[in-house]
Amino acid sequence: MKGVGIIGYNVNTGIGCINEDYKRNLPIDTHYVIRQPNIGIDMEKIDKKCVIQDKIPIDEWLDTIDCLICIESPFIDELFEKCKSRKIKVICSVDVDWFVPELEWWKHVDYFICPNQYTYEQLKSYGYSNIYYIPASVDTEYFKFQPRKEVKNFLFNNGWGGVDARKGLREVVQLMLGLQLPIIINSQASINVRSPKILLNVNNHKERAVLYEKGDLYLSPSKWEGHGIHILEAMACGLPVITTDFSPMNEYVDKKEYLIRIKRVKYIKNWRLNTASCIIDLDNFREKILHFHGEDVEKDSYYFRERVEKHYSYAANRDKFIQLIEKERK
Repeated sequence: MKGVGIIGYNVNTGIGCINEDYKRNLPIDTHYVIRQPNIGIDMEKIDKKCVIQDKIPIDEWLDTIDCLICIESPFIDELFEKCKSRKIKVICSVDVDWFVPELEWWKHVDYFICPNQYTYEQLKSYGYSNIYYIPASVDTEYFKFQPRKEVKNFLFNNGWGGVDARKGLREVVQLMLGLQLPIIINSQASINVRSPKILLNVNNHKERAVLYEKGDLYLSPSKWEGHGIHILEAMACGLPVITTDFSPMNEYVDKKEYLIRIKRVKYIKNWRLNTASCIIDLDNFREKILHFHGEDVEKDSYYFRERVEKHYSYAANRDKFIQLIEKERK
């Protein structure tokens, strides 16, 4: 057998972080590092498994593997076709919000990993049968548990904000400015907001676990999610999460009191983006924040950590990934 390769970014984006998690927790031999259009390549994360796109042609790298893994998309035109011609098995872990079933490249994928039931049902409705539900997973050794007690400070991680500001920054800032309750906002994108109650941390956060060290309750009013890994990371760190009552968010957070009612859902589809986008009920979101402010959430802090350990950890799901990687390899 040759090696198992993963392709994609190595920078601190959603896909880049999942790539790093796969490399750390699964038997992956080599990583073909693609330049992220806006950020480039994180040279500090280049290790002995990395092959940089700018230095080695893709055809040369493909000769070293017999199994290719990618998150969301192939990144390189005709990559899946190249794999098919070389009899390289292709496994794609799908971000359903970017899954347009009419795209030709999907017919060259051998197996799709669906990180939540919502993704599984969507691909099933498109007529795919080569689909496997393996829950989105986090490294519970890396994301250390810290029990939270009385809710004094809220936490929101904006990341790069997402397409159409889908993470919910505007809604969070609007409510917290009005309520004048303390919140920590971590963001990789610049934010122009001034308030003594809002602590802004705008930087790249080389260590993701740092994002969840402070705060007592995590806010995630997402319009939509693909993997939604940040919700699980927060839960793993002991943070109860208020999030949108729509899949996959409400698969991860299964307590109704933490789910924000939605007013309506609109559907977006273009040549790549294909998603349901939720308009949340801001009044209901405000009620959730006010309800939990000052509450003792220690019991739920333990509950959500245990839920991640049982259902959404690499310890629980690693064998499922490995079985699919090894399936039909010779």
